[in-house]
Amino acid sequence: MTPEVVVATVAVVVSLAAVATSSTLSWRQLRSLRNANHLPVAIELITRDMGLDEFWAKERLLARRLVDLDPDVPISQLPEPLRGTAYAVASFYDSMGILVAFGCIDEKLVVATTNYRTRRVWQVLEPHIRAERTARGSLFMDFFEDLACRAHANDPQRMHDELGLRSMPDLRA
Repeated sequence: MTPEVVVATVAVVVSLAAVATSSTLSWRQLRSLRNANHLPVAIELITRDMGLDEFWAKERLLARRLVDLDPDVPISQLPEPLRGTAYAVASFYDSMGILVAFGCIDEKLVVATTNYRTRRVWQVLEPHIRAERTARGSLFMDFFEDLACRAHANDPQRMHDELGLRSMPDLRA
């Protein structure tokens, strides 16, 4: 091989590496910017809705009252105030599921902060969501179901440990 061919080959390899590196960094920056636009929405949902006592009261109402109803009743046919409450709560979790499914917010963030409540609410609403799907003949609250599946697949204690969260010692001992 002549020195000119070696130099040309090295130049091409260096150029290709530069293009690959530049493309990778650009893609990461674009993804970061996209996520930065969605993060305030996710934070708003978690802190505004989920943190309110009113929202907790809606979840408690569903947990208390839906067990007494026929599980084959679709959400759209629940008596008020259960129907409105069920739509409000399920829509919240469906919205969080949308953000996770489209990669707008990190799955770990949502699942770690809503795990127990997502699973509990899904358990209460699942029969009525399935009945609604049957009545409509189409999907309904499928992002909520996906979020519930993700929550079930992630043990809260394991996530706690993986995130390196610390616990206070029991000072009563």
